[in-house]
Amino acid sequence: MKINRIMLPLLAIALLTLNSCEDSKSKKTKGGTSYQMLREGEGELAKDGEYLMVNLLMKTKINGEDSVIDDSNRGGTWLPMLRIDSIWAKDENGVNGVMAEMKKGDSVVFEVPITKLIPEGRPIPAPFDTTTSFTFNVGVAEIMNQEAYGEWTNALYEKRRKEQEETSKVQLDKDIQIIDDYLAENNIDAQKSDSGLRYVITEEGTGEVAQSGDKVKVNYAGKVLSGAYFDTNIKEIAEANDMNRPAFEPFEFTLGQGSVIKGWDEGIGYLSKGAKATLYIPSTLAYGPSQRSEVIVPNSILEFDVELLDIVKDDAQKTQ
Repeated sequence: MKINRIMLPLLAIALLTLNSCEDSKSKKTKGGTSYQMLREGEGELAKDGEYLMVNLLMKTKINGEDSVIDDSNRGGTWLPMLRIDSIWAKDENGVNGVMAEMKKGDSVVFEVPITKLIPEGRPIPAPFDTTTSFTFNVGVAEIMNQEAYGEWTNALYEKRRKEQEETSKVQLDKDIQIIDDYLAENNIDAQKSDSGLRYVITEEGTGEVAQSGDKVKVNYAGKVLSGAYFDTNIKEIAEANDMNRPAFEPFEFTLGQGSVIKGWDEGIGYLSKGAKATLYIPSTLAYGPSQRSEVIVPNSILEFDVELLDIVKDDAQKTQ
């Protein structure tokens, strides 16, 4: 379980402050879990198969300090909890037991021992122990049926897609500028594609270029732009850079199937059999914001020296 030690969000503090003591009252679930009603909403309880859309803050104390375990506010949206009566009935003395009694607009705070959260027989992860308890602040913002929930998830997906698209565009513009500056500083005349990929064919091949669906065999050496190598199937480069590999066979994959990074699917497609090239790949065509290793940090621009050893046409292309 990942721990993020941060100050309690102002939103959570405000919630506890604005709901005065005179408005709160103690209740118990059918299973005996005590909870404090900070604010009571209106309406009916959720039905089996409906979603409680909640704001949730889960915290505990480690070495006397508040530690936030989960905070739905970080994601910028509600946390959906599907009510399934057959399952929730078995958890009357846990989190679901409290959730089963909450209506739209309800805000509660309650405590659950770790022994109620960790399945029996599983070890308790450090730094927790059997005395650890977690405090939950939960507010039900909305209750949705399946149709409304589907519309909400579709809208959220579209919102996130647009946000990711805009973030990628901004990052791509940055990467292209860095690559083009690097090429200019080193007097490298590279070909440019609309995607942002830059490439230099250092040795021409023969025949047609590789096409989507072809099986290709490639030798390669990859490094971050003007930096350290992180992978190769070439023995001399591996040994010179203390890179341990079990074998040095040509790398085989089917082009255009998404089995490699986008920069490879595009870049290898400009080459014919026997060609050698250097690919300068923006992070958006590589691993994006993901950290893949100590060398490949988020938004790393990659540089690959590649040699296309062979092209094997797929059966469909052979018959055309």
